[in-house]
Amino acid sequence: MQRVKDAYEVARQSVEEELSHHRTTNSGQSNDGNNHRQEQQRQEYNNNHYVASPKQLDYIWQLCKGIKNLDRRTLEKYCDSKFGKASCQLTSREASQLIEDLKAAKNGGGGLAV
Repeated sequence: MQRVKDAYEVARQSVEEELSHHRTTNSGQSNDGNNHRQEQQRQEYNNNHYVASPKQLDYIWQLCKGIKNLDRRTLEKYCDSKFGKASCQLTSREASQLIEDLKAAKNGGGGLAV
């Protein structure tokens, strides 16, 4: 039950961050104070590991866009098979490993085994 609550909280924070980003982008105004507070909340300690930062998650999606035949569904299958969780639930360390895997796939170092 705690894993479900943790997953829900991570998803909720991700939605809040995305909405905040869109508000900032659409209004043309900075929302640095709110973004900083959300970043601190997101970096809470979860199962003895910090959760992935928004920068890591953004970079993961940027890398995915540059890899042929890699869509969100395929990435989520890969995360589930390799880490046992969705991409939005990755720890900072797991996100770093995923980034390295994506870089290798992008540079022709092999595909992502799902």
